[in-house]
Amino acid sequence: DRKQAEQRLAAQEEQFLLAAEALAGLIYSVDLDTGRVERLRGLYDILGWERDEVPATYAWWHDQVHGDDLKQVEADFKAAVAARERRVTSRYRARHRSGHWRHLVDRAVVMYRDDGVPYRLVGCVQDVSEQVETTRSLVEADERKDRFLAVLAHELRNPIAPLRNAVSILRTADFERPELLQSVEILDRQLLHATRLVDDLLEVSRITR
Repeated sequence: DRKQAEQRLAAQEEQFLLAAEALAGLIYSVDLDTGRVERLRGLYDILGWERDEVPATYAWWHDQVHGDDLKQVEADFKAAVAARERRVTSRYRARHRSGHWRHLVDRAVVMYRDDGVPYRLVGCVQDVSEQVETTRSLVEADERKDRFLAVLAHELRNPIAPLRNAVSILRTADFERPELLQSVEILDRQLLHATRLVDDLLEVSRITR
């Protein structure tokens, strides 16, 4: 029985290690009583450090978190504990070994004692810097597009106004040839259409703002 139990435990550990290997990111376990951290893998991929190069403490990781984000990370954990939630997710920036900031998503499971006091935190940190930068680029491109549409609409309105005035003057003229009057009517209709299109462009810009 003991041998079978050992074999089952070894098989479970192997499955866990394989699952951890397949999962991109830093996998960690924190003893909340001592603050000691076991980092299974992924520290180098996330922040450029080897495990044996840094202290195995939760405090060291907090020191790498951006100062503007640390309070929110702590608030996320406290809120989860207060509600006895098993899962807590935080988004923050952490300093890479080379000095630049990485955007991370930290998903963890909180383990509680019977009295409701948390004693362990097991989680995975994933680098989402590329997605964040892509989203930022898309937002900036969208803003540039909106500014372009607004400028374009205003620039198009400037020549349309004198053209409509010219058409109004032409309509009062006494044309002997009917095709000239027909041409004026065409100009009038197309300018009216162009005016509506420009107004639509302006409206798109206003709605976006």
